[in-house]
Amino acid sequence: MSKWAKLTTDQVLGSSCAALSQSEQGWNDLCGGEDSLRQWNGLKSMITAARTTTWILQKLSSRESTFDAWYAPIQDEMAADELLRYFHRLRTVIEKEGMPQPIIATVEFLEPANGVVATAEVGVGEDQFGLWIHGVLDKGPQRRSAEVAAARAATHHRLRDVRLPDPPAHHQGQLLEDRSIEYLGRRYLDYLDVRIVRPACETFGKRSQRNEG
Repeated sequence: MSKWAKLTTDQVLGSSCAALSQSEQGWNDLCGGEDSLRQWNGLKSMITAARTTTWILQKLSSRESTFDAWYAPIQDEMAADELLRYFHRLRTVIEKEGMPQPIIATVEFLEPANGVVATAEVGVGEDQFGLWIHGVLDKGPQRRSAEVAAARAATHHRLRDVRLPDPPAHHQGQLLEDRSIEYLGRRYLDYLDVRIVRPACETFGKRSQRNEG
């Protein structure tokens, strides 16, 4: 017997909430991180754990007689939405092929004493050594050679404004003006939270219903 068959409705809901929390942590690591490798891992965790959120939730189909009818319009809504389809495909690509290419980002080169010493528009990928970053330093009209040298000698860098291939243009009938994965991921996680996970807990959560009674 599958271990899933032994879980109660509340346990399934709890596991779905935990997966969404993991995805949120990945988003936080991506957006607030000061280390590019941790940010990269946060990006992947955000995408994969978010998809797990709904996979787990669908285990309620065998536990709650009204779940399928409740979830059907949500599935139709997700299938018709450009942003949601995009993240659905991303999870599949990452699991089967790794991160898609090309991925473009702004990298900020950091020195402990001086903060950001230079920025560059770069391509980003992964290999056995962690991340590879290739691009041209943004020297700018005031950039001095000493600053460029400091950037090349910097031991830390962080990613900003990460763009994955073929980003979606619309979500819930609205134009997505920001195509960075940070912004798109925020919209995706908000949808999962507000449209799916919280309503599922309110509708099927036996523990909360007992407490209200």
